[in-house]
Formats: sequence, C-alpha cells, structure tokens
Amino acid sequence: MDAFAVSFRGNCEKAKHAEAAGASALLVINDKEDPDEMVCVEKDMSLNVTIPVLMISKSSGYALYKSMLENKSGAVFFIVTASVFLLLLFYFMSSWLVLVLIIFFCIFGMQDMHKIIMAVLLRKWRHLGRKTVKLPLIGTVSWMSVLVIIICLAFTVFWFVKRHTYYSWVGQDILGICLMITSLQVVRLPNIKVATVLLCCAFVYDIFWVFISPLIFHESVMIVLPMIGFGDICVPGMLICFASRYDKFKKRVVSSGYFLCLTIGYGVGLLLTCLGLYLMDGHGQPALLYIVPCTLGLAVVMGLVRGELKELWNYGIEATESYTPEDPLPVA
Repeated sequence: MDAFAVSFRGNCEKAKHAEAAGASALLVINDKEDPDEMVCVEKDMSLNVTIPVLMISKSSGYALYKSMLENKSGAVFFIVTASVFLLLLFYFMSSWLVLVLIIFFCIFGMQDMHKIIMAVLLRKWRHLGRKTVKLPLIGTVSWMSVLVIIICLAFTVFWFVKRHTYYSWVGQDILGICLMITSLQVVRLPNIKVATVLLCCAFVYDIFWVFISPLIFHESVMIVLPMIGFGDICVPGMLICFASRYDKFKKRVVSSGYFLCLTIGYGVGLLLTCLGLYLMDGHGQPALLYIVPCTLGLAVVMGLVRGELKELWNYGIEATESYTPEDPLPVA
C-alpha cells in the first residue's frame, strides 16, 4: 500500500529519510504563506531523491495537520469495518475464500518485506539505490530493489507451497511481522484522545465477538473463524509507538519514559490472556480484554501521576487551535 509522508520545511535530508522509510511521496508544509521554490544546497544534490516532493502553504499545512490530529471518526470506522468483515467471513467462509485471504497475505507480506529490507539497506548504504534499470510496465527501478523483490518473492512462494508443514509458522511469522511493522509505520495515533477512542472500541469489539456473539449467532464468531490475531498486536502497538514518539519529544531516556512501561504492560496483558485460557479450560479469550487495561490504562495512570495527562490528551492540538499565519510552525 502506497503512503506519502508529511513534514515541515527543512533540508533535503527529510526527503531522503522519507524515501528510505518507503514513502511514495513527501508533502512539505512551508514556513510561510507565499509559494516558494524548493531547492537543495549544492552538497545535497548527491542525495539522489527519486520520490516526488510537493510543498503547500503554511495555513493549508496547519489545516491538514489539525485534521490528522483530531480524526477520531477514523478509529470508529476501523472497528465497524472489522466487524463487517468478520461477519462476511462467518457467513461465507469456504476453502476458496481462505485461499484468497492467504494469497492477499502473501502479496502484502512480500511487498512489506521488500520495503523494510530496502529501507534498512538504503539507510546504511545509500549508493546501492543509484544503479537503475528500466523494466517494461514498471519503469525505472534500482538493481538492488529488483534483487530484493526476487528474494522476497522466492521466500513467499516457498512459504505458500510449504504452508502445511510443521515449520511453516516461521515464514508466516516473518511475513506477519513485516505486515505489522509497515502498518505501525503508516498508521499513527496523534494523541491519547484518539488512542482512547480506538482502544476502547477495540476492547468492546473483542469482548462482543468472543463472549456476546454466541447469544446472537449461537456460537462465538471470533472462535469459529481461524483468524490471525494481528489486531491484538497492531492496535495496542499504535499506542506504544505513540509513547515512543512522545518520549523522544520530551527527550526522555528509555528507562524513564512511557515506551518501556507500556511495552512491559503489553507483555503482562499477554500473560493474563494465557492465564485466562488456562483457567477457562482453553475457551477462547478476547486478548484486548487484558491488553487494553495494561497499556491504555497504564498510560492514563502514568499521565495522571506525572501531571502530563492533559498534554498527552491534546498533544499537538492546542498549538493548532491558537494558530495565526504569523505563528511559527510547531515542533514535529
């Protein structure tokens, strides 16, 4: 899935980092209203940035920035969409549909593996992306990108063919990890306000489809379907990633920040889930029932104790509400 990066105006390094992270384009928010030409200093021309870069005015950038921070409806839409998808699977699950889902899993997993490997290689050895080749239907790509996609394709095809073997879980986990890394890189929570809406909805969603759905559908929808629990990783993972960004903003070391505590809390939530499985004689458990209090609950308690809950709740919003065209841009 293609995604574009948003950044405030700076130097050409921003475009290099956006491309290395897998962005297909970069949107730059100008530091003034008037249109301006984007140029690099002479020494920056060697960066060889190939993604398109577009600059927008300061006021337009603030409007976009504020809409990204206050988009709570997207969190609700995500849960509603997941519920509809779950119902469709419940009523129309068949061998061919499972095969279609596996094929999509392979395609997206392979693409994300390619993005991650390329990002790591280009961050360390930038020159590897400069030798290019022109391919039909695709266009100009680097030799390294072609080599990496062939390796990723071979790995994915091998897993697909061997997916019924006892060791196939290794390849499945690798593809799943690539999917989760890319998802957490693309989808970000702007503040605790949006995180609270998303995780509380996911909390209710998980409980409903495990414990309450049998009263309506005569069996637990979540237990019947052979679902991979990516949501139990991705949803709380968004909160943990936000905690990491907030710690960097506050210039805190890992040991005194939110990130480490929430990561430990996530682990505790998984242990409680396993304990629930044991005590309930193997009956399926909604993992988010335990994980959400151990992550979101912990973040709120820590924010209260440190007197930072209001800042966490409105992170990035207060600056946009008091914005005038003469104001400086907020720190990203």
